[in-house]
Amino acid sequence: NTLLESQQLSGSKTTVADSFINRLNWTRMQAYVEAQFSYANGPITISETVPFTYQDTKYTGRLVTNHLTNPLLTPRIYLKYVTGKEAFISLNYNYGDTYGGVSQVYDSYVMKGYRSFFSNGTLLNESKTHSLSGSYIFKNTLKIFFFSLGASYMKSESNTINDTRLSSVLQQSRLIPVVNIFESSGAYANISKYIFPLMTTLSAKVSWQRALSNQLQNGDL
Repeated sequence: NTLLESQQLSGSKTTVADSFINRLNWTRMQAYVEAQFSYANGPITISETVPFTYQDTKYTGRLVTNHLTNPLLTPRIYLKYVTGKEAFISLNYNYGDTYGGVSQVYDSYVMKGYRSFFSNGTLLNESKTHSLSGSYIFKNTLKIFFFSLGASYMKSESNTINDTRLSSVLQQSRLIPVVNIFESSGAYANISKYIFPLMTTLSAKVSWQRALSNQLQNGDL
């Protein structure tokens, strides 16, 4: 429950319009089973985790009543290939399917700060995410030399976007149903070597990152 009041210059307080009052009941039940598989043969190791979740969500607000049942399958796969005594290549893949919580279905306004009003609406946000990463690790413990490089990619697709309205007196924000895609990618390389005569470690790192996301402000995407 939320309740905002308006205080006049005289000191008297009055309740604001009904559109600023939240009366929300929310329940969520989750049950899950998880299977794990692993395979190892020589230099190759493969492991897979397969969680299956049954999710039941009910919520009733001032304007909406909704009931969602969602079967969620979110596998994770890991591959490792040993290329030397202290060197290996690894690959990771993860799939995620997540839903928003109770704070995302306020159908009336919530005042989170000075001149800032948020109304998330009645639609529950869902995000489906694919992420892939890989790395190569090389070590020489006797010579205290280390080298690694890697790359990653992530793509997330949501069924909502945050519609922000800005003016000179206030900021209003709400979730609206729009296919919203976020992408990010990156790469890095590290090298480190201990110099025995100097008793000093020299290291260097280079990295690159790129992200693409959407913003909706005052109706402009």
